[in-house]
Amino acid sequence: MKKVVSVVAMLLVCMVALCACTPSKDNLEKKFKDEGYLAISVPVSDYGDYDVDYAFGATKLTESITVIAFKNGSDAKDFYNKCKENGDKKNLAKKGNAVAWGTEGAIKLFK
Repeated sequence: MKKVVSVVAMLLVCMVALCACTPSKDNLEKKFKDEGYLAISVPVSDYGDYDVDYAFGATKLTESITVIAFKNGSDAKDFYNKCKENGDKKNLAKKGNAVAWGTEGAIKLFK
């Protein structure tokens, strides 16, 4: 019985870890392009001292989103918290090391 509980617990931990993973740029861009968005890369040098992995924006008629993926969780968390405190990013969302903001429809697609 203890082995079954251990295996189930390990599977749950793995599932949680996979759900919190940062989406890859290629997969995320493809997801938006498949829904009719125009995705454009953003220079990663635009984010100061943060260690950015990639950044891009996507737009479709009245929907738009900006996504920034950080190389480490502490930068992502710090950026997310600063944006949340400032309130200057509409519909702010975080997934793994990626932070995004934009219209509701685009954020739903991001999540």
